[in-house]
Amino acid sequence: MTKTRPAPPEWFTKKDYSYLQSRDARGWFQELERCAHLVEEARRREAGEPSFAQEWGDILGEEIAAGMIPGGILGPPAVQFLDACGVVALHEIERPAALCLINLRAPDAVIMEELALGLAAARAQQAIDDPVKKPGNKKQLPRSNARIGAVEFARWRTHRIVELAELLEWRSRDAPKLPFAVIAHWLFDTRDEKGKLIHTARATLDRALGLLPTLSAQIAELHIAAPPSDDENPPK
Repeated sequence: MTKTRPAPPEWFTKKDYSYLQSRDARGWFQELERCAHLVEEARRREAGEPSFAQEWGDILGEEIAAGMIPGGILGPPAVQFLDACGVVALHEIERPAALCLINLRAPDAVIMEELALGLAAARAQQAIDDPVKKPGNKKQLPRSNARIGAVEFARWRTHRIVELAELLEWRSRDAPKLPFAVIAHWLFDTRDEKGKLIHTARATLDRALGLLPTLSAQIAELHIAAPPSDDENPPK
């Protein structure tokens, strides 16, 4: 006898996720912040830890009821130069040098680009030319606002990471024993007996959450580069 698959929760079948098609960098940053919160809530429940609402409900009850989620989910940057941020001070005899911390959870491509940008800044601060730079070579380092764009956003939609984060949080509350293969069937409308689809979706979600600090920096850079609006500079 063939087993009947559980039906997805009603809220999931009724929700229209087409709004994700129009999300830009700022919109995806907001989505990923919410996904990070949902994933963390699921982890807490599975570990037997109090949820955010349980931990802060007495203090932030009204705010939580209104949809507040905790800040500070970004985590450490991919690369952090310690002497530049005042964590350590190098003695003059140790220079020219720079110390840095590398976030091992960050994607390799992000680490390498942040490292290149940090090295250029450190050399400029200490008035040191790039030893392999050819005279007249004006090639600029890539800007962070070109790092995450339509290709990445399309990948996140394809692997349905927002829907996955919501279902993971729901599963931790209402169906902790539900097989992940069932969630894969709900998301992709196909059988996932070997778990490849759900594994790829979860890996894509994890990578996207790891890009939150990068996306935050990208948005800040775009804001700085943008011309001031009329609201910011009212006519005199």
